[in-house]
Amino acid sequence: MTVKSQLALVVSLLALGVSGSGMVAQKAHAAEVNNSDIHMRVGEYNIAAGADRSDTVGQAQLIKEQNLDMIGLSEVDKNTTRNPFDMVNRFGQFSGMTNTFFGKTYDYDKQGGQYGIGMASKIKLEDPTMNLYPQTPGQSEPWGYERAVVTINGVKVAFYNTHLEYEYTRRKVRDVEMAYLKDVVQKDKTPYKIIVGDFNTDDNKNEWDSWKQDFNLGNGGPDGWQDTFNVYDDTMRNYAIDNVVTSKNININHFNVIKNTTLSDHYPVVADITLKNAVDISGAVTKAKTDGAADEKAGKALNNKYNSNQAVQSAYAKAYNDAKAAATTPTNNSTQPTPAASSSSTTSSSAVSSSSSSSSAAVSSSAATSSSATPASQPSSSINQSSSSTSTSSIDEAKPVTVKQIISIQPVKSQKSHLLKPGTVLYRNAKLSKHADQVKKVGHQKWRLLKKEIIKIKGKKHVYYQLTNHQGIKVWAKRTAIKK
Repeated sequence: MTVKSQLALVVSLLALGVSGSGMVAQKAHAAEVNNSDIHMRVGEYNIAAGADRSDTVGQAQLIKEQNLDMIGLSEVDKNTTRNPFDMVNRFGQFSGMTNTFFGKTYDYDKQGGQYGIGMASKIKLEDPTMNLYPQTPGQSEPWGYERAVVTINGVKVAFYNTHLEYEYTRRKVRDVEMAYLKDVVQKDKTPYKIIVGDFNTDDNKNEWDSWKQDFNLGNGGPDGWQDTFNVYDDTMRNYAIDNVVTSKNININHFNVIKNTTLSDHYPVVADITLKNAVDISGAVTKAKTDGAADEKAGKALNNKYNSNQAVQSAYAKAYNDAKAAATTPTNNSTQPTPAASSSSTTSSSAVSSSSSSSSAAVSSSAATSSSATPASQPSSSINQSSSSTSTSSIDEAKPVTVKQIISIQPVKSQKSHLLKPGTVLYRNAKLSKHADQVKKVGHQKWRLLKKEIIKIKGKKHVYYQLTNHQGIKVWAKRTAIKK
């Protein structure tokens, strides 16, 4: 996953949701705002309601470990004789995604039980609906798709979940359903669209050819094709049948299959995605520029309560102050910009800083006071003396440093996960010659230590650690950046 080298503090959003058990205060979810982009983790899981033992709790706990924002579920029961409970609701409770919606495809039994698909989310689901595909000759049973909208920082995202006709012998039916769904999604006016499901494309991978031009594929995308059905079936020619698909304005940074064979005949799939230029689309940056230019003459201070999310507030502060500076006119006595503009910018930046916590204040201040298009890098950071083997010194981390001498590198046996301090500068390699631009999650991402190195820069010794996150991304960071 890629971001700009100067990482603004990434702040998890907080949503308030409604579940089957009533109004629940949600925990911080994985969706994050960074500069003008929004990052999410979404997934899909066929939970096999018809299996001999449907372990909904175990499935939910497996997914909880993935820290998803939203997930689509297939083969779901609701109060049937084989599963006498609401499977989607139970999955939501144990996965931490308590905003749930069940979509019925047909009545399972005369006792009132229903069968269908479902979705679970940490973000409130708006206007969820269930729709059946038109009846097609040769169709084995009713099939359908769900749609709901979630709002992240004012940005609307349409989330679709579907389950399509199975077996290669019924491909003509599935082709009709695929074309129908594609048409529905393309006509959707919501800016960003995510489509997940068990598409049952078990005849051939070319079933996706008609989608490739207009959508991004997770399975069959940059990470290649990955099988998602884990049991031998002689009615199937292709086992890569579960997928995450997005509109073209969403990057699929990484698509992963969670290979657990004990809970279902399908593997759950997870995708890390980036909604590009989402903050701009929401109007935050445009509004900031307009406000900044209009308020320059009046000397109005920055509205530090513009947005509760510090990353957006930081972007707003920078755009506002850049607009104010650009609107400043020369005085009669000088051709230089008036000091008032600079003073106003500083005042506005301070207003943002004072309204947030100490960690986010540094980000707000950094973004607000920068006059370039890219936020300024963090100031020089000191590496504190911890033993006789290391010396106190400071390194200017605005640019990557090339370490000429690595004194030692040793593996670290600890399995404990750590948080990093806001503003931490991460490097790709032990010589610190390249920033780790692909890392998005710093403030709320947990990292496990892999190696410890002692390096020498300008005659001084420093301690750095190699770390890895749950996605397997490896970076290097100074020891003092790791929270104890």
